[in-house]
Amino acid sequence: MGKMIDSAAAAARLGVNMQRVRALLGARRIPGARRIGRQWFVPEDFEVTPGARGPKR
Repeated sequence: MGKMIDSAAAAARLGVNMQRVRALLGARRIPGARRIGRQWFVPEDFEVTPGARGPKR
């Protein structure tokens, strides 16, 4: 497993708030995310999987 960052750092990298990151984690849209205790960690080089709603590109 590569280097992991916490969800607060992921929110900063995406430019969104923590509530949005929690929603993405709950929907399993960040592959490789792990929950350790009460805190979420995501891979350092993560990408968000596109959702099913919205415009199709």
